[in-house]
Amino acid sequence: MKSFVGLIFAVALVEFASAITKEYHDRAVAAKDACLKKHPSIKESDVQEFLKKHKLPETDDGKCMIACYMEEMNLMADGKINVEEAKKTNSDKYDGEPDNKELADKLIDHCSSQVSPDGMSKCEYAYQFSKCGLEYGMKNGLTPPKMYEEQRR
Repeated sequence: MKSFVGLIFAVALVEFASAITKEYHDRAVAAKDACLKKHPSIKESDVQEFLKKHKLPETDDGKCMIACYMEEMNLMADGKINVEEAKKTNSDKYDGEPDNKELADKLIDHCSSQVSPDGMSKCEYAYQFSKCGLEYGMKNGLTPPKMYEEQRR
């Protein structure tokens, strides 16, 4: 597999920040690790590849890894984005960066209005939402989080 998303973006997603709190970082790593166990074809190196090159996975298992991560982080429930929770986590992803938090909230609103779960599997929906978020984030100046920095707040 060429790469993994989303950790994602978000999360892509929803995962654009430079001042991530330690609590958020630890939760994200635990979610990623849980999903790696559920999707053994995805390797840690795939996650690292995403973090460095920001390419979304194109395999079904890669797309399901994104959905798994989003569910583990409570960013997705019942096959759709949990907008309230996604915005809530932006405070942890943008700790001390109110402009970035506001832009991340706009990203959630934008992609929620652009990507509908109707007629899609949860894996495809998570992929399409992450793709929207990645494109929106890049277009509007958000940078991916530095998930593996040594120092955390």
